[in-house]
Amino acid sequence: MEELEDSKVNYFGEGEKTITIIDDEGNEIVCSVILEFSSDETNKKYVVFSDWSTDENGAIKISAVSYDLGVENPQQQQITTEEEWNAVKTVLDETVGLIREWMDGQENGTANNNGQ
Repeated sequence: MEELEDSKVNYFGEGEKTITIIDDEGNEIVCSVILEFSSDETNKKYVVFSDWSTDENGAIKISAVSYDLGVENPQQQQITTEEEWNAVKTVLDETVGLIREWMDGQENGTANNNGQ
């Protein structure tokens, strides 16, 4: 993804959440919010998002920013420390693991509707 200059989070009730980023050329890119979470370790909230573009290997590009929804106009910040990227990676890995378990349960007929 392009380096983030400015962004905002939009919420559409129960539907899809999006984040609009402004790339280095001033273009607005609407991205899907994949995951939001808070980290006690960094004392911040994070939003993980993608515009569903792929890299040269065909993998979907994912990015993340830190933010605070406790203010009227949240100011997102780029994630710059290894500690914060590790927190994002850990939560993503855990989430993917839970999704895989749920999907396996669906295939075996053992999953319930709330993913437990």
